[in-house]
Amino acid sequence: MRLLKNTVVKGALIGFSKHENAFYTTTINGTKKMNIERHSLAKELPEFKDRIHELKLSDGHFSRLFKDYHEVDNEVIRIEDGVEHSSDEYLESLKKKRLWLKDQLYSILKSAE
Repeated sequence: MRLLKNTVVKGALIGFSKHENAFYTTTINGTKKMNIERHSLAKELPEFKDRIHELKLSDGHFSRLFKDYHEVDNEVIRIEDGVEHSSDEYLESLKKKRLWLKDQLYSILKSAE
């Protein structure tokens, strides 16, 4: 884990560190909280930002895949943040589905160039 920044907030030292795709906040008393990084398509595929917007409006199939991708991504984040609970197997299946959806979306974006 790599330490990114230390700062003082309301008298407590907080360290921010990054490990894989998650940011962790550590307070002076040692409490740790994971802040999950979102996998938005605009962030994952910035070179296609304009094309993503166009296809969301003009291609029903792309729009449906896009919606599904973000619903799955949000569910993964809720589970990883501890808002919802699930088995490790279910979380892993969601991550695989998110990757499959991203691959489908990427294929459509590449073919639309």
